[in-house]
Amino acid sequence: MPRRVVILGGGYIAMEFAQMFRRFGSRVSVIQRAPFIMNHEDEDISKAIQDILEKEGVQIYTSSTQFEIRPGSKKGRPGAALSQLSFVRDGYSAGGRAGASIGAGC
Repeated sequence: MPRRVVILGGGYIAMEFAQMFRRFGSRVSVIQRAPFIMNHEDEDISKAIQDILEKEGVQIYTSSTQFEIRPGSKKGRPGAALSQLSFVRDGYSAGGRAGASIGAGC
């Protein structure tokens, strides 16, 4: 199981994977371009789902743009290649390391 997972997108499948990996023990970050996750639902439903996931420890970044994932190095650990992740959220740069990334749609 990866220690860290970054999920790009905030749709149904992305949220299922986020919750699953978090419950398996991975640190999970969800990066969503829209102002809220599950943007095909009413905003109050979306907010309720986001609250549940955040209480479980999933980090959710909405209104995020300009994604970039760069290859990292193994840093002496076999099979543990890391990537540098950066994105812009609300006009400010953010980022960190990602152990795995899943493109799950937006």
